[in-house]
Amino acid sequence: MSSYRLLGNIEIVGPRGVAPLRTPRHQIVLAMLLVNAGHVVPVGRLVNAVWDGAPPTSARNQIHICISALRRLLKDVGLPDAISTRSPGYLLDAKPGELDLHEFDQHVVSAQTAQLKGESDEAVAYYSKALSLWRGEPFSGIECDAFRAIATNLKERHLTAVEDRIEILLGLGRTQEIVSELLELSAAHPLRERLHVLTMRALCGVGRRAEALNAYHRASHTLIGDIGVEPGPQLQNLYQSILADDRDAQPAAVPAVHPPVCTLPPAPADFTGRQKELGEITGALTGSRGRGHHPPIVTITGMVGSGKTSLAVRAGYELAETFPDGQLYVSLSDGAARARRPAEILARILRFFDLPADRIPDGLDERAETYRALVAPRRVLVILDGAARAEQVAPLLPGGGNSGVIVTSRTRRISLPGHQRVEVGSMEPAEAVEFLGRMAGRDRLRTDPAAARELADLCGRLPLTLRAAGSQLAARPHWTVPQLVTRLADEYSRFDQLGRDGGDVRTALALAYGAMDEQARRLFRRLASLPGREFDTCSAMSVLNVSADQAEDILESLADMYLLTATTANPLRYRYHDLVRLYATERFIVHEPDRRFLDVTPPSVALPQRT
Repeated sequence: MSSYRLLGNIEIVGPRGVAPLRTPRHQIVLAMLLVNAGHVVPVGRLVNAVWDGAPPTSARNQIHICISALRRLLKDVGLPDAISTRSPGYLLDAKPGELDLHEFDQHVVSAQTAQLKGESDEAVAYYSKALSLWRGEPFSGIECDAFRAIATNLKERHLTAVEDRIEILLGLGRTQEIVSELLELSAAHPLRERLHVLTMRALCGVGRRAEALNAYHRASHTLIGDIGVEPGPQLQNLYQSILADDRDAQPAAVPAVHPPVCTLPPAPADFTGRQKELGEITGALTGSRGRGHHPPIVTITGMVGSGKTSLAVRAGYELAETFPDGQLYVSLSDGAARARRPAEILARILRFFDLPADRIPDGLDERAETYRALVAPRRVLVILDGAARAEQVAPLLPGGGNSGVIVTSRTRRISLPGHQRVEVGSMEPAEAVEFLGRMAGRDRLRTDPAAARELADLCGRLPLTLRAAGSQLAARPHWTVPQLVTRLADEYSRFDQLGRDGGDVRTALALAYGAMDEQARRLFRRLASLPGREFDTCSAMSVLNVSADQAEDILESLADMYLLTATTANPLRYRYHDLVRLYATERFIVHEPDRRFLDVTPPSVALPQRT
């Protein structure tokens, strides 16, 4: 089996022996391909690596010559197809187990997973396997600026793995075997406080209390003298504990270093308003974090186009300091609004934490357990976008109270234990005009404030459609605001006009319409044929020929999906959002163009009461 080695002198071992890398250029190009194994490396990037940003005019041709030479070397050791040409450059395809850097990362992830499950001995074994792959300085012998930052990163990962392994050994009581190693490490890395903490703990563990105090003084002298900073809280607290000889109050274990994971999409640059809702979200997630054994949960619900996702993402960035170990964004549906299976989503989340594919369990329960184990010691914010039902969310909730969860949904039916609901609807008139101004220019809207307000109203004051209208004005500086108002005033073409620039509410509503049962669809479209803007249970009874209870249940199901809004409680009355009414009218014209449902109870007639 072939072997590509980066963690020390660069080596390639094929079925027929070791490939001789004859020139520094061969080493640099091969190292760049190996660091990016499995990904195409553009020729321009190889040129910059070899010539440090000052290439000759023949550089690209020389790279091609170098690749040809490397292919011959690899062919001679039995690896004829290792390097392939892929536009705009070249790709080296290292299979699992062939590249020592990949093996190192996989062993470290396995060690972290084992430790989270309480399998400390197994974790030590995985860390030992990972560290045994290191044969010296990475990229040893290569003098190239392009690799200095990469080498620094690799050495940091190596040293973190060393510290994590020692941390576990201390917890297992295997102190004697690591004292000498720690003394050497802390001397070699005098500015690394975690090593000093581990060294002092180990010295105390073998009864060398005076040496532990002396180790603190050396560390303090170095930190203050070299970089002008006082020792951190962990060092100082441990020093005071040793001075007091308080052996019953052992210092807390230094937590393993977990690189933060962030998969949030870019924050919307035109985010406007929603300060009340934003305050409710951040307050709920910061005020109750860490209490009890259940993560604080906020559900953001509202109709299509109301900006639920943008609000959740904005909150995610504002809460980054509260959840410093990661902010995960996961879409719970595909592009066609089909719900993704929880097992599929969990596999995706586990890959966010660099868990190798062969370490991801097959079953839903096992994946959920692994996910909770990975997240448990971390402070992570999880955003689950587009939930259709609570059962879809339940396996994706982290355990414990350290992390927080934001769930967005188009239905009020989402109900999770201990959650706080935040509803978003149409924007306030002033906020909607401000939103348009961010897209089209505030001065342009100030020339006709009345038209700007009318434009916002025609968009339903929804971020999705406001963004579409603002984009049209921004792209067409020769248009006036009243001109666009005139175009949108035609109800029969409003969706088409808004859909040209991304405000396709029609498509979003079509997905919601398709998810209803036939009776709900029938009521949804038939109510649009009634006179007036509001309707009641009697209206639904008349157009469907059903009982009062049935009519009210269907009306409430539409209200739960934010396709209707309840305007009064006693008696219950409902209305459409303006854009939803337009879509319902379209559906009525398509499916029942020749029918009218005008024989309904007038609003003044008392409604039958449910018993």
